[in-house]
Amino acid sequence: LTVRALYKREGAWDDGSYTVTTNGYAWSFTIAGDGATIEAVNSSPFGAVEIPSELGGCPVTSIGHFAFYGCSGLTTVTIPSSVTRIDLYAFAYCSALRSVRYQGDAPGFCWDVYCDSPNVVSYVFAGTRGWNGDPKSTDVPEYWPVGDSYARPVVCLDPSVTHTVTFDLGAHGTRTGGGELEQTVVGGTAAVAPEVTAEEGW
Repeated sequence: LTVRALYKREGAWDDGSYTVTTNGYAWSFTIAGDGATIEAVNSSPFGAVEIPSELGGCPVTSIGHFAFYGCSGLTTVTIPSSVTRIDLYAFAYCSALRSVRYQGDAPGFCWDVYCDSPNVVSYVFAGTRGWNGDPKSTDVPEYWPVGDSYARPVVCLDPSVTHTVTFDLGAHGTRTGGGELEQTVVGGTAAVAPEVTAEEGW
């Protein structure tokens, strides 16, 4: 008989279901033990979305079933290194989704994570592990099945190569959201365009 000790970070919320707003979206999530699972994003995500690495004082370790199902305006997702599992249909029917950026090792995948999201390219960092099915290997394949029958292309990024992208709005525009006006991006990835409002008459 083995009795396993479970620890919860000081200040972490109790086990249960919650909704909080962060990174511009309302996230529904559950806490069980020492990890949080994203169950849904309650505002319709549009453009680039960064999944939080922590919710309720716990690391986000899973993206749940149907969490982003049918989010047709979603184009780019950044997944933190804390995520170790992505469940069934998590990003299914996301017709505009082009880029999924993984910040850490390959998570475990359920079936049909990207069902009917045909244009997804996964971006992974050199030196991260598990992308070819061997959790100890850093080899990155050109195509990767991501837990379903449809292979998706994979691009391996060198985090030491970066570029600075500056958006010049000129004299008649004001940034109202979206990406910052100056961004540092890793080679092979895209900057996030700012949302701009032109002054009256322009």
